[in-house]
Amino acid sequence: MQLSEKRIDLTNFEEDPSYFENVELLASIKSFNLQEIRRRYNKSKDKSRTGSVERREPAVGGIAHLKIENGNLIESELIGKIIEARGIDFTNVHLTFSSDNKIISFSAGSLQPDIIQNDWFSYIHTVKWNNENNRLLVTSSGADILMELERDSWDVRWEWQAWENGINRGFNPDTGEEHILTRSPEKYVELKNNHDIQVILIENPSEKSLPTALRAAFINCANYDRTDNQIIATLFHSGEVIKIDKKSTDYTPIIKDLTKPHGGSTFKDGYMTTDTAGGKVKYLEHNQLLSYDFSNLPGKHPDVKNLEWLQTSHSIDHTIITIDSNRSNMTFFDVKEQKRMHVDFDPNWAMQDFVFVPEKAKSLIQLSKNYFKNHKDVLH
Repeated sequence: MQLSEKRIDLTNFEEDPSYFENVELLASIKSFNLQEIRRRYNKSKDKSRTGSVERREPAVGGIAHLKIENGNLIESELIGKIIEARGIDFTNVHLTFSSDNKIISFSAGSLQPDIIQNDWFSYIHTVKWNNENNRLLVTSSGADILMELERDSWDVRWEWQAWENGINRGFNPDTGEEHILTRSPEKYVELKNNHDIQVILIENPSEKSLPTALRAAFINCANYDRTDNQIIATLFHSGEVIKIDKKSTDYTPIIKDLTKPHGGSTFKDGYMTTDTAGGKVKYLEHNQLLSYDFSNLPGKHPDVKNLEWLQTSHSIDHTIITIDSNRSNMTFFDVKEQKRMHVDFDPNWAMQDFVFVPEKAKSLIQLSKNYFKNHKDVLH
């Protein structure tokens, strides 16, 4: 059935900071040099695919503790610095975040975090606990793979790789050449014998990594659906959000025709995603797609002119909160009451993601602060 799409200009929402409740957040910052990221983005904006074709030097990022009251950022404390901080999740019993190709997880009742590593961790973008807090969902973006790890043992209990499920063709925007990706030596020989284009074998991502532009899918986000049996994944390159059945491994598109999207998730009775370069947050309910448009909002950095970059979004009740990288703020907007507010953060921050702080688990923040203070090895 054909979807109907309705554009909603956020400038028509009333700017009213007093309407929104105070919130406490933890944010992952992948780099403290947003200007360098903007430079790379501007350099690649005219290419058919955003991103590098070579492994760049990982950036130093960190985790920040934020308190927002009456539309103002009243507290902004850096808990610790880590390499390429992206994925973050905070539940009543776990505080977990990713650092490049490993995961650091603090748990209630434990004085030291678990440092989780796996040969197939590459450019980790998201970490997400299931409803029972006994499985951790990981997006290993550099290997186009989703992995579900069992708590304590950290064994892989389920995985889904795009290359093995019909999404195995990458593209080099510098040369214009297409390639096929596989991690199976047997499949590599078969593909070489049956195709005229380049076939790339990745047996160990730590030794042979795939920078952004060369990936087939670039899965940059994964969330559990309303049950743990379904996974929602966001595909950056193809511009779609898909739903994966864990048992059958089949997938179906939920929202399509996006531009470099992030953060597909459930929202109200439907699904939400951030149309990053399109400058919109999209909400699909039944057969109607509501597109909340940021493009007319003021405050954009002059280096990015007419470009948009909404990093990701999360929701609470009827309120959606979006990281707006080109305006260096977090935009709160209530889709029911049509209210909005904008909370500025440090313009040097490349904020990647954020989570709400559970009241019952605040002690984990202090635990992580103590660990960062005494262990500099998390930087390496």
